Amino acid sequence: MVLLYAVFPSAASAGKAALSLLEGRLAACANIMPCSSLYRWKGRIELQKEFVAIFKTSKAKVREARVRILKRHPYDVPCVIELAGKANRAFEKWAKGELR
Repeated sequence: MVLLYAVFPSAASAGKAALSLLEGRLAACANIMPCSSLYRWKGRIELQKEFVAIFKTSKAKVREARVRILKRHPYDVPCVIELAGKANRAFEKWAKGELR
């Protein structure tokens, strides 16, 4: 199992990405959570409300899922991080079925 961690400016933009990946069977599921982000941008420290999305996918689908997220992402410099994961057997079986 592979997790793609991505940050979006709104719940709506994160939801659109999730829906696109789910419809394309590039993610079995997604979690969207509000967060506060601190970062340096153009020489200034910023504090913004953002939305973290975690997409659960497979090694076989991760490249296409990442490309789709980046293609539709509204930020100039989007954050998409790939994390290897190991889920419980029942969840892995379900996720593989959703990604077919």
